[in-house]
Amino acid sequence: MAGSIKTGRVIKEKDLQEELKDCRIFGIQEDAIGKHLKRTIGVRRFKLVKITHTDREIKEKGKELINLDNGNFGIVDNYQNIGLYEAVDFEKPGRSMQMGMMPSKLAHLLINLGTELDTEADKKEILIWDPFVGSGTTSFLANFMGYDSIGSDINIKFASKNIERRKTTDFAHNDKKLNFFTQNSTEIVGSQQRKNYNKVIIVTE
Repeated sequence: MAGSIKTGRVIKEKDLQEELKDCRIFGIQEDAIGKHLKRTIGVRRFKLVKITHTDREIKEKGKELINLDNGNFGIVDNYQNIGLYEAVDFEKPGRSMQMGMMPSKLAHLLINLGTELDTEADKKEILIWDPFVGSGTTSFLANFMGYDSIGSDINIKFASKNIERRKTTDFAHNDKKLNFFTQNSTEIVGSQQRKNYNKVIIVTE
């Protein structure tokens, strides 16, 4: 889910030496545990890292461990994609206080919820539709996640202003459909828009 700050695996302490054999530094929350692991597994140094924070050096050059007690540790494999949310939320040429401001992290969460309802569906069979597209946040997150997407509103000028900037970011999948069109939200999306998809998932505020 988008709310996760860190995700990873559980591993036994006895398996840490193999896991960290090529690691020059690891992060840990407790000094005593860090010293113990440094002594027993031979990693050159460790750094204290809060579980709710991200340390760039550990993220880029090492491994972060989380002590789970009873001889178990968590190995952090993935971190929340702050860069993605910044690229979608900030410095947009098209924005207005007259419309709702869907945070990209919330859009990420809602798309995850919608698509998790059918884990067997192929992404190519799913179309993400935001009937209150605003500045395009939901469509941009759907595009990043590998889904075709459409956005509609009675006024699409703000979303349209943002699309060129969005295509230039490192998070854009320009091979995926991403279209905006003018439409009243009380109307069902037309058959032409739904063509070639088995499922349309509505994601909006």
